[in-house]
Amino acid sequence: MLPPDKGFKPAPVPQDNIIDRDVVAKLNDLRITPSEVTDDEHFLRRLMVDLIGIQPTPEQVLAFVADQDPAKREKIIETTMERSEFVDWWSLKWGDLLQNSRNTSSDRGVYAFREWIRAAIARNMPLDEFAREVITARGSSIDNPASAFYAVSKDPDDTIQRVTQVFCGVRMLCARCHPHPFEHWTQGDYYGLHSFFNQVSIKPDPHQVGVVNAKTILVNLAAPYSTNPRTTKVQPPRYLGGGEPKLDTGTDRRAEYARWLTTPENPHFARSLTNRIWSYFFHRGIIDPVDDLRSTNPPINGPLLDSLTKEFVEHHFDMRHLMKVIVMSETYQRSSLTNETNAHDDMNFSHAIPGGVPAEAMLDSVVQATGVKENFGGVPAGFTAAQFPDGNVQSTFLGIFGKPQRMDACECERDLSTNMLQALHFINGQAILNRVTNPAGRPALLLAKKPNDDELIDQLYLWSLARRPTEKEHTIAAQFITDAGDKRNEAAQDLMWALLNSRDFTMLQ
Repeated sequence: MLPPDKGFKPAPVPQDNIIDRDVVAKLNDLRITPSEVTDDEHFLRRLMVDLIGIQPTPEQVLAFVADQDPAKREKIIETTMERSEFVDWWSLKWGDLLQNSRNTSSDRGVYAFREWIRAAIARNMPLDEFAREVITARGSSIDNPASAFYAVSKDPDDTIQRVTQVFCGVRMLCARCHPHPFEHWTQGDYYGLHSFFNQVSIKPDPHQVGVVNAKTILVNLAAPYSTNPRTTKVQPPRYLGGGEPKLDTGTDRRAEYARWLTTPENPHFARSLTNRIWSYFFHRGIIDPVDDLRSTNPPINGPLLDSLTKEFVEHHFDMRHLMKVIVMSETYQRSSLTNETNAHDDMNFSHAIPGGVPAEAMLDSVVQATGVKENFGGVPAGFTAAQFPDGNVQSTFLGIFGKPQRMDACECERDLSTNMLQALHFINGQAILNRVTNPAGRPALLLAKKPNDDELIDQLYLWSLARRPTEKEHTIAAQFITDAGDKRNEAAQDLMWALLNSRDFTMLQ
C-alpha cells in the first residue's frame, strides 16, 4: 500500500547513473524520498570495508575530508581498487564461493588454487573467462590449480548443484527427484546438466602419493550420457532452460556447457553475477536470496537489474567496472539516516541499511585500530584474516562473527547477523580488553606522544570509528578524561574499549 500523498514531491530522476535513474524512478512511484548522500567520513569507511575489507586509517580519513577536489570520491574509488587489499578481499570471497578448503584438497592444492584466484583478481580477469577456466579445469591441482574446484564434489550431482548455484544463482537439488516445486525445472533438465558433467571423476593424485586430500581430476571422454531415472531413458546434454546441443563423440562436454553459460545471451550467468555483486554492497540482492533466482522470486526492481546486467555484459563481464558503477551511485552513497517517507523501507534502496561487518574485516580492523596483531596458527606469519586460504584456521573471534567454513556454495553460510554471543565476546572477552590495555597498544602509543585531551580524543575516535567525534561526543569524552585525573592512561583505554564496543564500529552504516 502506498503511503498517503501529503504533498509528496517526486525527486528529479538522475540520468547520469543507471542505478540512480532506476532506483529514484521507483521511489517516486512509491512516494518515497531518498535519504541524502552521506558525509565523507561515513562514505570512506563504508567504501573501504566493502572494497578491501578494512576501515581507513586516521591519516586517510583526514586527507580525504580535507581534499577539496569535487572528483575525490571517484578518485578514492579507483585508488582503493588498485590496492593489494582489494585482491585479498575479493580472492577471499571467491574462495568462499568455490569452497577452496583443506577439508577436500591438500594443503598444496589449496594454496595453489588460492594463488590462481588471486592472480585472476589482480589482472581483473573477465568473469566469463574466469568461469570457463574453472568449469573446464582438469588434472592435478598442482599443474592446474583451478581443478581444485572439482575436488569438493563427491559426484556429478554435487558438481551440478555447485555450478548452477554459483554461476547461475539457481538451486537444482529438488529437480533431481521430481519437478521443482517453485520453478519449471524438470528431471529432464537436471539429467541434461548431469550429462555435461558425468565424464568427470576424481582420483588420488599419483604425483602426491600419501598426501592427504591430494586429488587429480580425470575426464573420461567416452562416458555415455546420463539416464533419467523416471523415464529410464538416456538424457542427452541439455542447457538450463532448454536446448540440446549436438556434440561430437569424444569431446569434453563441459567445454560446451561453459561456452553456453558465458554467452552474452544467456539469461542466467550475467544476471546472477550482477545480482550477487550488488548484494555485497547493499547486504541484499535485487533478487534475494542471491542464489535462489526463479520466476516465483522476482527482483525488487526489475529495470534496475536489467540495466546493470546490460552494463555488465557490454563491458565484457568486467567485475571492477560493475563495482565502480555501483559505488559511484548516489544510491550506494546515501546516508543511513532516514526521513518520514523511507524510515520503514528496507528493500528499495532509499537509504543505507546498517549491516554487520564481515568477520575478517572486523578482526583486521580491530588489529589496525589497536595496533596489536593477532597470532594465527596454520598460516604463514604476517597473514591478515582476509588472506586466509580457507576456513581451517583456528580463531574463536572469526567463528563467533560468522566466518564460513566453506561447506556450502551458498552465501547463507556467511552469517552477518549480530547476536548476544558477539556482544559478550567484545564486552567480557579478551579480544578487545587485552589489546587496549597492551603496553604496545594504541592508547599507550598515543599517550607516548603526550597529546592534549582534544588530540587524544580525536585520535581515539579516528582509529576506532574512522571518524572524528561529534561535538556532543567530544564533550562527554573530555569530561570523562578530566574526571579520571591522574589515571589518564586507564581513561584512554576505557574510551577506546567503549568505542570498539559501539554500534558504530560493529556495524557498517
